[in-house]
Amino acid sequence: MPIEAVCSCGAKYRVNDTLAGKSARCKKCNSVFKIPAPSTGNDFGDILNVSHDDAALPGQTPITKKRAVRPGDPKAKKRRVSEDESPEKVKVEDSFASPFGETSLEQRIASREGGVSSAESASDKIRNVFFILLGLGIMWCSQYVYSYFADWEESGGVRRMHIIILIAYKVGGKIGAAIAVGLLGFLVSLAGILGILGIAHVETE
Repeated sequence: MPIEAVCSCGAKYRVNDTLAGKSARCKKCNSVFKIPAPSTGNDFGDILNVSHDDAALPGQTPITKKRAVRPGDPKAKKRRVSEDESPEKVKVEDSFASPFGETSLEQRIASREGGVSSAESASDKIRNVFFILLGLGIMWCSQYVYSYFADWEESGGVRRMHIIILIAYKVGGKIGAAIAVGLLGFLVSLAGILGILGIAHVETE
C-alpha cells in the first residue's frame, strides 16, 4: 500500500509501504528525509509518485519524480518529453555550440569558403601573369613576322604560304602584319595587367 512521504522542503512523494522507516533523498532539495510509517485516510490527489524501484537510500541514485497526469491534459505530452530529457542529452546538444555563438557547421562553411576564395585568388594571379608573358612573347614575335614577309618578297613570292598568313599579308603588307601581331600581343598583356590590378577578370576554361 502506498504511503505519503513529505520532505522538509515541502516536496511530497508516494512510496511503497515496505520503505517505511527508511531514508530517501529528495530530488528537489537533495536532502535526506525519513519515510514515515503507513497512515490511513489520506487523499494524495495528484502528488508526485515514486515507485519502490525509484526510491533511493543515502548514497544511491536520487528518487525519480513522475507526474500524475489527468487524462486529456493538453500539456501531458509536452511534460513527458520535458521529463524524459536527461542531462546527458542536453550536454551533447550544447557541445555543438561554439563559445562565439556560431555552430560548428557555420564555422566549417565559413572556413571552406575562405579556403576556396584564397585558392581562386592565387589561380587568378597565376593566370594573369601567364597572359602578360604570353602577350610579351607575341609582341616579340612580331619582328619575325616582318622578317618572314620580307624574305618572301625577296624570293619573288615563290614559297608557299598558309592561306591565313597570305590574307594578312594581302590586307596589311609586311608592316601591317607585324603591327597586327604586335597589337595582339599588347592586348593579351594588357588583359593580364588589368586582371592583376583588379580592373578586369580574365576567364579561361
